[in-house]
Parts: sequence; structure tokens; C-alpha cells
Amino acid sequence: MDNQEKFELAYQCVVLSVEAYSRHHDLSRINHELLNVYDKDHTQAIVTTNGKLKFLAYRGSESAKDFLNDLKYVKTDWEKGGRVHAGFKRAYEALDIEEEVDVVTGHSLGGAVALLRVSDRNAKYAFTFGCPRVGNQNFKPTIKCPVFRFVNHLDTVTHVPPPTSFVQAFNALRNLRTPSFYNHIGEKIGLSGYRHSSDQYEEGVLEILSDIRKELDANE
Repeated sequence: MDNQEKFELAYQCVVLSVEAYSRHHDLSRINHELLNVYDKDHTQAIVTTNGKLKFLAYRGSESAKDFLNDLKYVKTDWEKGGRVHAGFKRAYEALDIEEEVDVVTGHSLGGAVALLRVSDRNAKYAFTFGCPRVGNQNFKPTIKCPVFRFVNHLDTVTHVPPPTSFVQAFNALRNLRTPSFYNHIGEKIGLSGYRHSSDQYEEGVLEILSDIRKELDANE
């Protein structure tokens, strides 16, 4: 995948991550067709297609319950290997999406759930925006597809959960385990924005994509 292809896909994914928050999905700016909407126990996702690839986008944090899930830093066993954030795992398991898809994406909590999805059911690509840490070092090998991790400058959500904490270490030792550390997954791609909002992630990706397109046009 060249740089233009990466950012063309990234723009579709960030738009879907924005639209996953909406009750009325406007996919016209990326020419996608809405196939399915999932909504259960405060976890939502949409499935779309651009005619060639099938996309799954998870909604990020919105309700108080979402943020409570985000704050459960204690890890739990992950069936595919390693240990993961207990709250993120709970959010992922709320939706049993059996559809096979090509690309999985999400913003914030949605990005965390997207990583659990591609660990559980492989895809061609995963794109995350403002994603927190999800699992430990032994979780990382369970993800086989390329992951592109977009990060706005000074987005504090991308720094949580902390790699470790007293609560995490105490819980591990209490259960006779060696404490492990949360790790990020994927190729980090920095954007110019300062905030965590999904709209600003869309603006940042579009800014880079526009520059790529202008450069290609100038070289033709």
C-alpha cells in the first residue's frame, strides 16, 4: 500500500468513525453504502461498503457507562493471548458481530474495540484514531493485520491507561502473576491537531490527504 492509498483509506475510516457517533449516518462524502447498524448495551457500530471493501466502524466514548469502562484499568485474560483492558473487553463482547469485513476502525474507545475485533477476527487493515492502550506485550502478536494508529498532538487519551499503576501491579501480584505493561499497537501517524475530538481527527487526515493529492497533481 503506497502513501496515497493509505491516506485514502484513512480518510474513509475517520469519516466512518465520526459517523458512528451519529443517529443519522451521512456517508455521501465518501460514497459509502450503509449495510448494518449494531447497538447493544451502550456499544454501537456500523458496517458499510465502498463497493470494493467492507468496513466496520465502532463508536467511541459517549455515555457515562463508556467512560466508566474506560477507567477500569485492570487487565483480564484475552482468549487469543495476553491480557487486555477489562472495560474494553466488556464493550467488545457487548456486540457479537459475525460479519466478515476487510477494514476495522474506530475513534477513542471505538479504536480500542477495533483492535480487539481484529485480534478476534482478522481483517486486511485496522485504522484507529485517538486510541488508548488496549493490552500487554503478549496481546500484540494476536493481531496479524497492519494497524495504522493516528494520534493528534497532545491528545491525552492516547496516553491512557498508563503502562502500569499501583492498582494494576497489586492485582497481578495478588493473583500470583508477574505484572505486565500496557503497550500501543501499530504504526503511529502523527497529526497536527491538539484535541481528542473525532471531527478534528477528520480534519487532520484530510489535510494530509489533500497535500498528497496536490503533490501528485503537480508531478503529472
